[in-house]
Amino acid sequence: MCGPHQGSPAISVLQGSLTLSQRVFRYLVLNGVLDFENVDGSSCDVDTRRAGFSDLRSDSPLLQQLNNGAASRHPQLDYATLGGNSRGLSYWFLDYVMGVNLDDGLVNLPSANFAGMGSVQSNIAPVDHSGALTESSSLDRVTSYLLP
Repeated sequence: MCGPHQGSPAISVLQGSLTLSQRVFRYLVLNGVLDFENVDGSSCDVDTRRAGFSDLRSDSPLLQQLNNGAASRHPQLDYATLGGNSRGLSYWFLDYVMGVNLDDGLVNLPSANFAGMGSVQSNIAPVDHSGALTESSSLDRVTSYLLP
């Protein structure tokens, strides 16, 4: 459906030289005080030293390689992104501390909607990131797009 095609500025910040407030935030994330969960409730393991984490930086060579000419490799595919229009308190706090605008999740919607991937369709739901996954009109939009 979508992905961090242009990377996440939050990951770039977490791996860079940090201010005191950003170091506090990184400590809270890496020590499980602030945790990020998948939609099924399982916890996301955050380790800034892992290669997979570095691959999602906004300057990631891997993403650049994957994106190079992507639309010509799969011209028959459309890419759809579903996102909320409200950050919610936790993401607003994250934006404030990290000094980066994350839309409603760890990846900016423009990053997920990378034009180089080909035809794009977006649905912005009047909810936050978590609510976009459960709000009925959002799910109706996704299923009608995937199952015409």
